Amino acid sequence: MITSRILAVLPFIIAYQSTVSATTTSTVYELSNNTKPDIHGIQLGFNYAATLIEGSTFASQFTSASSLSGTNGAFKSARLYSMINSTTGGLISAIEDAITTNTTLLLGLFASQGDTNFTKETSALDTAITNYGSKFTDLIYGISVGSEDLYRTSDNGADGVGDSVANLQKYIGWTRQVLAKHSLSKPVGHVDTWEMWLDQKYGQQLLPNVDFVGMDNYPYWEYVAENQSAANMTGTYEQVVAGVKGKPVWITETGWPVNAPANSTDVAKPGLSEASQYWQSVGCGWAFGKINTWWYIYNDLQAVETETAKPKPPSFGVAASPSDTCGLFDLACPVGAAINPTTVSAAAATATGTCSAAYAKASKVVGGAAVSVRGSVVRAAAFGAMILIARGLLFD
Repeated sequence: MITSRILAVLPFIIAYQSTVSATTTSTVYELSNNTKPDIHGIQLGFNYAATLIEGSTFASQFTSASSLSGTNGAFKSARLYSMINSTTGGLISAIEDAITTNTTLLLGLFASQGDTNFTKETSALDTAITNYGSKFTDLIYGISVGSEDLYRTSDNGADGVGDSVANLQKYIGWTRQVLAKHSLSKPVGHVDTWEMWLDQKYGQQLLPNVDFVGMDNYPYWEYVAENQSAANMTGTYEQVVAGVKGKPVWITETGWPVNAPANSTDVAKPGLSEASQYWQSVGCGWAFGKINTWWYIYNDLQAVETETAKPKPPSFGVAASPSDTCGLFDLACPVGAAINPTTVSAAAATATGTCSAAYAKASKVVGGAAVSVRGSVVRAAAFGAMILIARGLLFD
């Protein structure tokens, strides 16, 4: 059931059908990452919503993501938004499934529902450590307390479901107490939009409390054309690095929509070709293998049209379904990328042919409706919907 606070967001994210063409290039290269995740190395993975798509499991999504054609298992990490199953209130099944699939974790503790809910988050973390021990803790790369809470309470945020610096400082302390109880040392930080980290009223006040800075940036929501998006992403990252007093900066969300609400007067357009170019320029050409990166997103709701359902934009998913191992477009990085060797395997070449039909089928991905309102209100509304979908608050 849709909660009442989401109703103000929905008018901005209702889309009509408009078919776009798929990207059909399909040269596949084998990536160099080994078969086991390295908790001490550069992390590469996806964000995963707390609410599972019907019929899927976290294990199936983790396995499919690490089996994406042309990537040779490079995507072995998962960023979560919560420790809690939004339906049952118990421990999220992603923990056990990460253990089963040997998936490293950037854990998330949701921080925008008050002390009572955050106590449930820390209790779930405590329970997971107690129940699974080192099988779980060996996979933890870091813990994010909150996600875009500062943005949603700032003047730019339209949703309003966020939290204050003071509460985040308190919750970070509570999280550290759980780790101390188990004699664990793990990086504890916070994830927010890039500009919040440079704001003296918000991120700058939180810096002394965090071990890392999680940075979200979507050039699409900045109304930047795809051919300028890499410069926008690298530029904002460099600004954050320069402004956070030596704290490590991780890319916790970025991506380009295959379909989304579009402003008819804006140069930023959703589509398969645009999403593919962003993946190649920002991911392959810059971030992958060099900066801890969790791409948004492996699969979100329904990106493509089926016989029984229409797409539900905005969709930033690179996969057509929770079990898709081809992707909506060619995900292979070219030779010379940081995570790519200089040879092409026979298996990767075979995968190219297998997935060519899937890339053609992806032409059924649809675009978004034109929205006449410009600026931060539309961006904030879409952000609010995305984060609450990921957290699972759109559903009972």
